Amino acid sequence: MLTGGETAAAVLAALGADGFDLLAEPEPGVAQGLLTGSPRIPLVIKAGGFGDDGTLARLCRALTTAVPDGAA
Repeated sequence: MLTGGETAAAVLAALGADGFDLLAEPEPGVAQGLLTGSPRIPLVIKAGGFGDDGTLARLCRALTTAVPDGAA
């Protein structure tokens, strides 16, 4: 899970990520999907200004309990 646009961009660049397959929007303004290439890492990206006090906990729970098809 990544939060904040600049932080997400820096982490993705460090991973050498060249794309992201969008699978869902689990909450408004939150993208869930898989990195392209190998390995297909499940990922949630949340802009820093979205959500309430429980948003990160809900997203973390969703990410760890339901791995999308195609993840390896």
